[in-house]
Order: sequence, then structure tokens, then C-alpha cells
Amino acid sequence: MGNAQNGHSSKSIFCDSGALEVQTPRDRNGDFEPPAIKTRLPLMDSRIIYLYSKGLSTREIAETLQELYDTGVSPTLISRVTDAVLEHVIKWQSRPLDDIYPIVYLD
Repeated sequence: MGNAQNGHSSKSIFCDSGALEVQTPRDRNGDFEPPAIKTRLPLMDSRIIYLYSKGLSTREIAETLQELYDTGVSPTLISRVTDAVLEHVIKWQSRPLDDIYPIVYLD
């Protein structure tokens, strides 16, 4: 018997308004992945970068996303997303600083 359709499975798609559940076909071998549906959107990347900028480690980011969105994100994926902005971070950290900075105190 060949690889044939075997029901449906549920997938979560994350968007601005939260998680959206969709039904995707399932096959006997369990290796069908619909090419039109991505389970990670750019919004998730921006959340990962935000948490990284706050100083969280990759494992802490994974735990936070699990708690907030009930989705498993691997530390490897988080590293790939943060590596994409690493060049900008290094450039910002090595920028020349001004000699004098004005300070205003309000009481």
C-alpha cells in the first residue's frame, strides 16, 4: 500500500491577533508538509529579537514563547534569528561616541 491521505491534523499559525488553528491533510507516512502554510511568521521573529535585546538567553526566549504562545521554538531557530541582526548589533556597539552629552534633570 502506498502513501495515501489519512485524515487531517491541526496546525497553529501565529499572526498579530494570536494563534489560528487550521486543518491540514495528513498522509500515512506522516511526512506531508503543505508548502503554502508557514508556521512561523515575521511577527514571531520580531518578538524573538525583542526578547534577545532585553538580554534573555536562547533557552529563556524559548521558554517565554512557550508560555505566551504555547508553541515550541528551538534554541537553534532562535540563534538563527538573532544571528541575522548580529551584524547590526556589533556595528551599533562599536559606533563612535560623542565627547559631551547634555543631561537635563527635572525635579
